[in-house]
Amino acid sequence: MKFGAFLMFAGLLVSGQPAPDKEAESLQRALGEAGNSPVDFIRALEDHLNHFPNSPRKLELQRALVKTAIDLKDTKRIITFGERVLAAQPDDPALLQQVSIALVREGSPQSAEKALSYSTHFEQIERELVKDLGSGQLTGREAARRKDETDKAVASGLLLQSRASGILQQKDKAVSFAVASYKIYPSVEAAREASTWYAEIGDNQRAVEYLAYVFSIDQLHSADAQKAQDRAHLAELYRKLKGNEIGLGDALLQAYDRTASDWTNRRASLRAFDPNAQLADPLQFTLASLEGPPLKLASLQGKVIIMDFWATWCGPCRAQHPLYEEVKKTNVNFSDDDDSLSKIKSMKGIPFDYKVNDRNTRLNLLAGLIDANGVYYDEKNQYQVINSKEILDDVVYI
Repeated sequence: MKFGAFLMFAGLLVSGQPAPDKEAESLQRALGEAGNSPVDFIRALEDHLNHFPNSPRKLELQRALVKTAIDLKDTKRIITFGERVLAAQPDDPALLQQVSIALVREGSPQSAEKALSYSTHFEQIERELVKDLGSGQLTGREAARRKDETDKAVASGLLLQSRASGILQQKDKAVSFAVASYKIYPSVEAAREASTWYAEIGDNQRAVEYLAYVFSIDQLHSADAQKAQDRAHLAELYRKLKGNEIGLGDALLQAYDRTASDWTNRRASLRAFDPNAQLADPLQFTLASLEGPPLKLASLQGKVIIMDFWATWCGPCRAQHPLYEEVKKTNVNFSDDDDSLSKIKSMKGIPFDYKVNDRNTRLNLLAGLIDANGVYYDEKNQYQVINSKEILDDVVYI
């Protein structure tokens, strides 16, 4: 949920349908204390519902919770509050889809059974919308746009059924659903899923076929006429060279491998200047050090990593450091100007080693927590509350 939309949503809750005076005052106070943080917004609403379990606005508040959880990719809360809302409003297609995704992500057989049910219902609703397009009420560009959207949605429902069936080890069904999804809307995800389950049932020929589709789909999604001309010209040149197109596929694969190698080498050359260039995985980042060798976050794999960015001039930042005495401390990461770095060693009460992050690197975009499985959490990306008392022995603070 974008920042402005989040504030608007919280405001609508405060000014929405009437509630008993005591509850209304409590809700307004809780949302005020939550401020601009969607995480605190969730906690405030959960606490409010615990105090007012029979609130006349219960469904509205639960919808607010699940929408915010979806934005935060909070799987547990998407499932918890999503299922409660669906119990009252079972035909909400957007929520059926999101809850199905969360259940598949959770990965247990019990969750897969639920995901299968929800995603089947989602697919049925979307198919009805496809039928409505035949009524002639929409024409031209709007009809084409709606047809594309509904096809994507139906294919998404089938793909979720494939993944849920796979979790349940129903491999033949997983193949059927993935192939059906691909036929309705050819996508990388559906092709990859079909290839995976064809390989699982021993049909390697089909597995190769669908994995080959993965290579070609990205080139065909955009309406670029030049790509079709390039394909025709490539075949023409190859026939002139070889007399036919036998072996053209091998040549294309070799070209792909060479291109992949060239890009790997290029990224490596860029990292000679910036070790974090073009990296997306937080655990692949490297932090420079005031003393000693750089720290590679990958070396901390299996530890819980708390990332905090602060500055020498920030009073509240310095005041909070005693709180970190509760956890195992080895490193601290900060972004500051070079002239101020010498101040660090003279600071009292900060017993950490120091890893330096240049304020211009992409690592400044990361501030949060990486769990022992390498999953990164922050308030916008897969945030979840973690009980520090349970992880004291495995925490690395950087």
